[in-house]
Amino acid sequence: MKFGQFSSDDAGPTKSSDQHAKAFPLCGRYLMTWMNPGILKQKVPKTWSAFVKWCASEDVATEACTWAAGPLVQINSQAVGHANGRFTGGDVVFIHGKVANSYEKGDGWMVWESTVPARNDPLGAA
Repeated sequence: MKFGQFSSDDAGPTKSSDQHAKAFPLCGRYLMTWMNPGILKQKVPKTWSAFVKWCASEDVATEACTWAAGPLVQINSQAVGHANGRFTGGDVVFIHGKVANSYEKGDGWMVWESTVPARNDPLGAA
């Protein structure tokens, strides 16, 4: 995956975006550290298996979660609307600015991890 907002603002700001972080370095580090195929297979194998099934191929799932390959993860409140995250097809995955902002502030890790699951395996550890 790709992420370009280590030092840039919400790509689709809304009225509440003025109160959000103006950069998302912690979100980017999370994606680099936890959202990679090796960590996902090891730490959350059932979530990884479900993702592979959803992608219809382990090669596609691996590309999607390999840093500098696959889709762009973008903090974009307008593209998401009222949801926490949205994938509409193509090569961009959108995350709402409120979700990213709460993770950057340090009190929103549960919302971030439920939107971008990697560390917690909601399907149960093997």
